[in-house]
Amino acid sequence: APGVVGTATTAANNYPPPIHTSPNVPTKPIASATAAGMTTPPRRVKVTSATVSPARTLDSQADAFLSAPSYRTNQLGLEPVLRPLPLPPGEEGVQRVRTLVERRAWGDVLKLSANVLHSGNPHADVYSSLLLLPTFAPKSDVEALPLPMKLETAEVMALHCHALLKLRRYADLEKEVAKWNFLFQNDASAVSPDWLPWSIHILGAQSLQYTGEFDHAADVLQDVQSRIPPEDASALASVNIALANLYIRQEQWRLAFGTLDRISDLIPAATKQEIIESSNYSSMPNPTALKSTLAAAYQCEVRFRQGKALLQIGALPQVAELFEYARKEWTFANEQIPQELASHPAVVLMFCQMEVNEGLFYFAQNNYDHALSSFEKGLGILQSQDLLTQKYNPNAYLGTGVLCFDTPSELYSECVNNMALCNLYGCKMQNAVSQLEDLVRSDPTAFLTERVAFNLCTLYELGADSAVSARRKRVLQLIAKRFFLHDIGPESFRVS
Repeated sequence: APGVVGTATTAANNYPPPIHTSPNVPTKPIASATAAGMTTPPRRVKVTSATVSPARTLDSQADAFLSAPSYRTNQLGLEPVLRPLPLPPGEEGVQRVRTLVERRAWGDVLKLSANVLHSGNPHADVYSSLLLLPTFAPKSDVEALPLPMKLETAEVMALHCHALLKLRRYADLEKEVAKWNFLFQNDASAVSPDWLPWSIHILGAQSLQYTGEFDHAADVLQDVQSRIPPEDASALASVNIALANLYIRQEQWRLAFGTLDRISDLIPAATKQEIIESSNYSSMPNPTALKSTLAAAYQCEVRFRQGKALLQIGALPQVAELFEYARKEWTFANEQIPQELASHPAVVLMFCQMEVNEGLFYFAQNNYDHALSSFEKGLGILQSQDLLTQKYNPNAYLGTGVLCFDTPSELYSECVNNMALCNLYGCKMQNAVSQLEDLVRSDPTAFLTERVAFNLCTLYELGADSAVSARRKRVLQLIAKRFFLHDIGPESFRVS
């Protein structure tokens, strides 16, 4: 399984089902001392030796776990995170949905997004106009509604589908997508509104994978690609990314590499389109320098994806060639980065991504010391940039932009997780446990993922007897429940 103990991998999402609610601890009524007369002599008070530690509740053990010294408290000088912050007051509707996505409270995302799409409001009117069998007639003229309102509706639709994915409610996802009247997979003669992003069509096609219809998903994605105007290079790149991911998942390597080559060919036009359409670059005095730097970053990302695919089939010489080519290409481009690109994710994380790729290459050669050194370098780059705040990123769910990049938090988690694997294979069990525990303490919402939980619980089983291991796993499970991390199922904690 990708990402679990035994294999160093890049970030990937899995979608476990259960929804946890906040722990509700019942209180017992306190009996009054004067309620009844004393009819029997009091029992002798039991004296506990001072050398015996009293039994602690799981809550207190979770507090102790999260309060232990960590990078957060020692290096950053921050207070430990014992509980999630209260939700911001006054939020409602789409903004509250976005906040819940940041918190990974996918069960609540599902409920609130459904409410936004079905209550009597303009978003619900837009949604109703996109259904084959609407449950009610729109109360307003959808065509006259402002474009931001329509795009927000598409965003909520995408988040609703992602919530179903995260909770592994694949049958419900299939039913939701089957309602959409603009999808060509539902109706070959469907007419899609001009304002609707192509990413929604791509999401509808990708949903077929989760019901085992891989071939159908590929056919639909190819059909969507044929309908996208040739001048929309960004959307064409997005649909090809979806195709490449599908082919890699099916281990159809020739198709995957051919699709990645098409993405590379689309990058010049897609980069030009991004610069023209983005308000961030409209006043740039030298758009040529901007385009060349951004195109170099995107080409490097394609090289990385090709290299990681080749790692899976053991073509190490070709992997080394691709990674080295990307490093040289970016080292040259990095000498003349325009100020406008200083905060672009492709620019900010490029050198960190190179170190991670190098670590994966060494790991594939069983060179765990060199791999560990590369992952540590990548981690150091992220720590020096102070980019680990968990923020809502619409591109991660709408698929907009030329290429989607890992967030700093995802890369950080990947570095630490793979460092732990290197230490495990280097017979440094305690180091591996300490690194993953420190990662969780830094920010459970950002870093206690399904993969991290599974690997840490596996290490607990390998390094302690069954009773101690079971207690540690229950503590970790309680932390996930306390922070409302709905996308981690009980199987991740290896408990029966």
